[in-house]
Amino acid sequence: MAGEAKSKAAGGSPTTIGEPTIARVWDALLGGKDNFAGDRDLVKRARAIHPEVAGLAWAIHDFRKRAVAQLAGPGRIDQFIECGPGLPTSDQNTHAVAQRINPEARVLYVDRDRHVVTHARALLATNELVRVIDADPLDAAGIRKHPELEDFIDWNRPIAMVNTVLLLFAAGQDRGPSEFLTQYLPELVNGSHLVLAFFATPQDEPPASLSELSDLFTSSRLGGGQFLPVPEIAAVLEGLVIPEPGLTFCDLWWPDDSIDEPSRDSIRRCAVGVVAQQQSA
Repeated sequence: MAGEAKSKAAGGSPTTIGEPTIARVWDALLGGKDNFAGDRDLVKRARAIHPEVAGLAWAIHDFRKRAVAQLAGPGRIDQFIECGPGLPTSDQNTHAVAQRINPEARVLYVDRDRHVVTHARALLATNELVRVIDADPLDAAGIRKHPELEDFIDWNRPIAMVNTVLLLFAAGQDRGPSEFLTQYLPELVNGSHLVLAFFATPQDEPPASLSELSDLFTSSRLGGGQFLPVPEIAAVLEGLVIPEPGLTFCDLWWPDDSIDEPSRDSIRRCAVGVVAQQQSA
């Protein structure tokens, strides 16, 4: 039976596919179809806490799209590694955005959710400039030595590291955002960039619903998803070069004409993003 089939959840341990995972919950928040009843139930419970919770996902989704386009175009980055990418079922996924601007851009997706890896490999089998590997996204050294990546990623040239979904749910876990940077920064040459997103508490009085959402995410299979004060997020980024517009609401990171500043009471103000640049000594 389908509900008894085994997959590997975002946390890396075996689980039934009826249990929610980060990738499928994210897909459900964005209105996708690659999710199951357990994922939709978690989203329903989140909407009961805050009816506009999907706005968090859309703000971050749109930020990642604009950041990748900026790096592939003016930034002249032609190598992208996305950690915990979710299901690549949209024409706005990282490889699609980057390759529309530079058809020679190479994109590596790294996930430890077997369902994501299997599905993504099937969808992207004909794209020779995209690879999908089943690996721990926090094991930068292991990824660099992965046998499927020989001659695919040149670690001696600038890379754009994208982590806008998995990092959200790392907050509150032992292997949090700081460990992600600790793992990857030594592997990246000068001129590399990091595209990062976080759940943030507003600088004014945070609504009680944020605490309830954090509790829901943490107590579920997702295992994390805390809303962090912006100064705490800024401290994680210390030592990186952060060009304009800096660490800001995702909706305000070089928005296009269709995006307005989130209103004071919008949950989209709780989605912040940054594109940071590696500059080693």
